[in-house]
Amino acid sequence: MNLWEVDPCQINTCTAQQVAKTSEVDDQLFAAKGQQFHNEHMENIQYLQGLQKHNKPWLSPPEERSVILTEEQRLALKKHKEAERDRIHAVANQRKQMMLKASHPRSCDSDILGMLVQFSARNMEAERRKKSGRLTDAEILRMQNEDRTKAEALRQMEENLDDAKLMNRMMNYARCVTIRDGQLHEKGDKERWEEQDKMRWHHIMEMSRVQKIKEHDTAEARKKYFRYEGAAVIRKQMAENESMRKINEEIKEQEGRKIRRESERMLKEDQDIAEAKRIAGRKLLIEILKANDDAQEARIKAKEFEKEEEARRQVYVHEKEKRDLAYQEAQDKIKKEREMETARQAELQLDLSVVLRALQERAQDKQAVIDGVRALRVQEEHEREWREKERAEAEKIRLMYEDLARAREEQKIYKLKLLADQAQEEQIAYYRIAQSQKAALIEARRQAEAAHEANIKNKEAVIKQIEQNAEKRARAFREKFEEGERLRQQIRVEKLRLEDIKERKLKVLAKEGVPPKYQVELAKHKIVIH
Repeated sequence: MNLWEVDPCQINTCTAQQVAKTSEVDDQLFAAKGQQFHNEHMENIQYLQGLQKHNKPWLSPPEERSVILTEEQRLALKKHKEAERDRIHAVANQRKQMMLKASHPRSCDSDILGMLVQFSARNMEAERRKKSGRLTDAEILRMQNEDRTKAEALRQMEENLDDAKLMNRMMNYARCVTIRDGQLHEKGDKERWEEQDKMRWHHIMEMSRVQKIKEHDTAEARKKYFRYEGAAVIRKQMAENESMRKINEEIKEQEGRKIRRESERMLKEDQDIAEAKRIAGRKLLIEILKANDDAQEARIKAKEFEKEEEARRQVYVHEKEKRDLAYQEAQDKIKKEREMETARQAELQLDLSVVLRALQERAQDKQAVIDGVRALRVQEEHEREWREKERAEAEKIRLMYEDLARAREEQKIYKLKLLADQAQEEQIAYYRIAQSQKAALIEARRQAEAAHEANIKNKEAVIKQIEQNAEKRARAFREKFEEGERLRQQIRVEKLRLEDIKERKLKVLAKEGVPPKYQVELAKHKIVIH
């Protein structure tokens, strides 16, 4: 099997790696990167294949050979697709091993010779089977795979020759020159397109920059407006708080004046009540003193009356004794006179009138006794009346003394009660005034505490608002700083990436053998990030 029977795609896969290692093609000239370069390279290979199909003498093989399969063989290939896939995988592994051993030509040649020996043995076996009878589909497929493997081994042996390597370099150079001719025609259009694209991107980036500047200015103006609005609100709140404080102070002062006036009024009322009570007490005391004087005068009069009554009683007793003595003397005189008369009559009437005299004397004595009894009764009646009168007078005096003592006691009790009531009223008034003053002080303290708490809350709200505004400004500054830092970081990363790309391109150029004079422009290129 000749080398020119190998598929050009296989040649591309085998030689492309070597070309990538030793190529001296400039990327700026080719204007290809990564997959784009690979796609263009594949298009160029297809272009070369098209030239080969058009029988170009410098790319066409000396003779074209192809294996034509019969219908039975195609059916066998279709039936044994999986077996063929395994075979292809095994061949790929063998190819990989041979490529790894390519750096050791002797070992590679020995392995290839061993494979050729095996293939020769298998071919001999296949020839023997051909002579003996018809081959099976699997044997046909195996023989085809062995033929391809043998062709690959022969190609590798030929590639390891110096002449083959030189021809490969020449062919690759011719391909590169052909590709470069096509790319040189496209370079002008591509540069114009890149310039237009650059100008378009420059215009877009300029518009974006202007838009960002406008947005930043608008945001700053909005923030400034919000700051002014916040400051105006704070000033308004401070003015309102100051006016409220003045109003509260005025209300507090008015309430204090009102409380003082009320306290003074209540104190004046209490003083008036106390003065009235003192005047009433003084009047009552004067009346009590007057009553005491009257009672004292009554007692003096009673004593004088009692003395007069005692004197009258003594006079009466003395007169009674005198009357009794005179009466007794008169009775004795009458009795003596009667006795004398009786004795004279007895002397006159000794006989006949003894009985009459006795009866008469007896009658006289009886009448005298009756008169004496009557007189005694009258005297006793007078004495009884006098005693009753004295008793009545004494009872009257006693009752008067009792009434006076009771009135004095009642006056004392009334005075004590009046003093106690006055003291209780004064105490109640004192406690009422103290309670009202205490309530007023508590209310004033509560209002002061409420005003203080309101001031504290207002202060905290203002401080919180100030802190929030400060935090917003700090957050905006941090966001702006972080945004700037992020942009700077992106710029640094982009610059490092471009520097790395430049270094890699320089290394690729140096590795691909580009002369240093073609690397100066890229080496001196300064990366500027807009």
